[in-house]
Amino acid sequence: MNLKTILFLLAFSCKLLSAQKYDCYKSSFDTSLVSEKLGYQKKLSITLPDEYQSSGKSPNYPLIIIFDSQNSRSYTYLLNTIDYLTANEQMPASVIIGVESTMEKRYGETQLEISDSNAFGSKNEDFILEELIPFARQNFQTLNYNLLIGHSRYGYFTSYLFSKNHPEIQAVISASPVFSQKNLDILKPIIDLNENYRGACTKYLRFGIGNDYPEDFQIMDEALKGRKKENENLSIAGYLFKDADHNVTPGLTVGRALYEIFEFWSKQQNTFIRSNDNLTVDYSKSQEKVSKHYGAELKLSLGILNGKGWEYYNNGKYEEAIEAWQLTFKNYPSFSEALLFEMYAHMDLKRDYSKIKQAFIDDLKASEMYSPAEKAELFKELDELENEIPLKGQN
Repeated sequence: MNLKTILFLLAFSCKLLSAQKYDCYKSSFDTSLVSEKLGYQKKLSITLPDEYQSSGKSPNYPLIIIFDSQNSRSYTYLLNTIDYLTANEQMPASVIIGVESTMEKRYGETQLEISDSNAFGSKNEDFILEELIPFARQNFQTLNYNLLIGHSRYGYFTSYLFSKNHPEIQAVISASPVFSQKNLDILKPIIDLNENYRGACTKYLRFGIGNDYPEDFQIMDEALKGRKKENENLSIAGYLFKDADHNVTPGLTVGRALYEIFEFWSKQQNTFIRSNDNLTVDYSKSQEKVSKHYGAELKLSLGILNGKGWEYYNNGKYEEAIEAWQLTFKNYPSFSEALLFEMYAHMDLKRDYSKIKQAFIDDLKASEMYSPAEKAELFKELDELENEIPLKGQN
């Protein structure tokens, strides 16, 4: 990748920062979901990728559910961590749902009836699997790839959900969990998954523990080390932050865990961006490997696909640049600039660009990715481009 391409990618990411609260995500909004399973309303905070379009003209996304969104300090930090990793191509853009809990209900939601007859964790399990995940899929175009993040009581509860090997849950990150409650030890079911899991895709469990439950960390760590053989499709690992306080473990755990969970995805992107054989074939190979590993089609990022177009364009490979931007637009139809950049390449090839120009105008008007000011700037860029070279491409 040459310097111009690198500078463009940096400028592309920074453009979003200046226009949005986050680099790669729209500002969050609040809503609620009345749960029939729980018998009461759950408050939700929704954060969508910047290229998301409510019309359905955008890819489907992984779903990240973060529990205890009422803890604003921790929740804001986790959102910014996800945004940072997304902007730096270390994880795919995702739909993020924060789930609020009240002090009154939180214990009951995260305890099982086998441990406390007054608890209702099984109802919360049904809420997550039968109401919340389908709600996200129906309303926000999420894939069947669901990652849960929980702390403390919800660290225990999300670890419990992982131990049950639900097909709807592909990854769990738990901070400061315990692994046993009265009449229920989830350590053994988690370890048994190493022998019993036969799924084709890779599942992930990451847990981080500080100075609150070091004994639980030691027990789990020794159990993991005692496995005769690791299951290549089941990735379980933990981190000990021996002097970290209870409220610090989410921030210390989640960034590293997300990096490890999506490291394979990032590697495939790097392979694609470095390849110069056959663009369409290379993309299909990388996407196929990602889909097989995660069990869902986690798209390569907009920045990587767009960057590939600029790599070709800067090297005078205009046909290849056109192919790359067509691939970008196919995967991210809200990114109207792909059509504008394709027009650049047609102009350099002295071709008629009138159809692609009209497609750009129509798509930009309908796109939900750009603010009115950004749309005005792009229309201005189009005018300046044609005024500078009024006849180019019209021969």
